[in-house]
Amino acid sequence: MKLLKEETDREKEKSLSAAEAARNNITEIASQRDAAKQEARDLERQLAAALADLELSRKDYERAVMSNEKLQSALESFCSSLTAPK
Repeated sequence: MKLLKEETDREKEKSLSAAEAARNNITEIASQRDAAKQEARDLERQLAAALADLELSRKDYERAVMSNEKLQSALESFCSSLTAPK
């Protein structure tokens, strides 16, 4: 009878230990999940900022191209006026 009680106690202890290990694993996994979610949110913010920067760069490029075209046109007009017969 005493051996059976000792065996039962050992099995109970093993079960409790396994349950504690499972709880620890769940806690660790939840912590990793939360960290991954936070990282994903941070990356989404960085992406949104990068896309906004890209859009600003595109607008700046368009303005620069337009300015270049206007300057080119003005230069051609100026050169034409210099070479036109008087």
